[in-house]
Amino acid sequence: MLKNDNEKTDTRESAAWALGRQSTLTDSAIESIIATLNDRNADVRFAAALALHNQSTLPDSAIESLSATLKDKDTFTRGLAVGALGNKSTLPESTIQSLVATLKDNDRFAAEALRTPSTLPESAIQSLIATFKDEDQDVRRLAVLALGDRSTWLESVTQSLIATLKDKDANVRESAAWALGLQSLLHASAAPSLIAALKDEDAFVRSSAARALSKQSTLTDSAIESLIATLKDKDADVRKSAARALDNLSTLPISAIPSLIATLEDKNADVRISAALALRNQSKLPESAIQSFIVSLKDHNKYIRELVESALLGQYSPESLIQYTLPESAIQSLIATLKDGDTDIRRSAALILSKQSALHGSTSQPLIAALDDENADIRDSAARALGKQSTLTDSAIQSLIATLKDKDADVRRSAARALDDLSTLHESAVPSLIATLKDGDTDIRRSAASALSKQSKLPKSAIEYLAATLKDDDADTRRSAALALGNQSELPESAIQSLIDTLQNGDADVKGLAAEAMSKQPILPKLAIQSLIAALKDEHADVKRPSALRVHRT
Repeated sequence: MLKNDNEKTDTRESAAWALGRQSTLTDSAIESIIATLNDRNADVRFAAALALHNQSTLPDSAIESLSATLKDKDTFTRGLAVGALGNKSTLPESTIQSLVATLKDNDRFAAEALRTPSTLPESAIQSLIATFKDEDQDVRRLAVLALGDRSTWLESVTQSLIATLKDKDANVRESAAWALGLQSLLHASAAPSLIAALKDEDAFVRSSAARALSKQSTLTDSAIESLIATLKDKDADVRKSAARALDNLSTLPISAIPSLIATLEDKNADVRISAALALRNQSKLPESAIQSFIVSLKDHNKYIRELVESALLGQYSPESLIQYTLPESAIQSLIATLKDGDTDIRRSAALILSKQSALHGSTSQPLIAALDDENADIRDSAARALGKQSTLTDSAIQSLIATLKDKDADVRRSAARALDDLSTLHESAVPSLIATLKDGDTDIRRSAASALSKQSKLPKSAIEYLAATLKDDDADTRRSAALALGNQSELPESAIQSLIDTLQNGDADVKGLAAEAMSKQPILPKLAIQSLIAALKDEHADVKRPSALRVHRT
């Protein structure tokens, strides 16, 4: 039916369409479709090309016919032929030579087809290089594009592309710079020409040259200086490409920093982003850059705010647990930012402050005020930041105590941890921490018990709550409660009974701490002594230490 010219055009077209829907065709069916590529009707040829395009494998005869179809007068049919050839990682040399010849007819489809094979024969490469000097500028550009998609080249290709950077046509120069930029490692001889191209009269050429330089992990001083100068280019895309090229360098020269800092104020958001990325990747920044980052926390672009926040947090470092220590001037700027009217800006400032390894006492009052912020994340960070201070004022402690009743569990948890970090608790904190032992959040109860465990003298009410906490669902909370009881020089009978119960029924770790707590008591009831004696036979509990045995020598 496909081969019968007497059949109506619609019939031949429908037959080709029907065959094209099949993912796998027989050899005879493919041969029939190949013949149809020469049909007098463009719609039929299009359907035939589409059918071949949809096949995962094609015989050599199909490839030869598709190569011929690249000269089809119908644009869509030529496009499908390119797509079908594009499914092949290798093409016969004869097909490649035909494509090179077709390229001289200014056929972009031939250029697309030549970009597909992973390798090209030497003869085809030399033919394409020769085409770089064709009198038609479009043909020259297509020849460059045909070679451009390969990560490695012969030296002759590189040198030819470098020479093409001086082509009289801007589109050809841009394509050459783009092609050079695809190389994973540029030949050293390319750098001077790309640097010169940064001053090209055409913005697209300048941008492509900067992008090509950005692919290099190391750059010469002259290249870096040229890219720094390009940060002031009148075209935003060029400035962005220059900033991205600098971003790829692990270490920037000091001379680049001021220009990148100034670029943080560029009117184009993409340029500011690239500058922020370049600065963020530096292991150490001067105070001027850090101050500019803090100002950029107020940038109207959310991504920029996130970038500078991560930089100030030190989160871009591979060692994500390393805390970034900011200079005092930056700390004061962040403190001032806690009063900003924008919630997100206050949140970022508070978060960065909370990550500092230590904070000066002068930060207390603003952080105390932030404990009342309407935003829970800010209150949480403020509590964390207060916890980083080695000593706290009475007002800070009282504010943290009040925060133990915050409606947000994360905030309560941070407040409890801040109090837990204090070597000595103010006695006014004890009642609130006792109440916190009933909190529904495990981490909060654990921190409260841990904070209480550091106190050498607790009121009876606190001791009773701690005794009850020996039955908490969380093992760490139980351990902290046992530690807290062990720090008391004298325990009431009810607390000793709870320790006895723990010694008899608790888990191994807590049993040892319960025995330790009883060893601190000057007098123990008979039942406690019996429980300790029985515990000496426990192979799993840590109760055989001398401190646990002292009770038997009194």
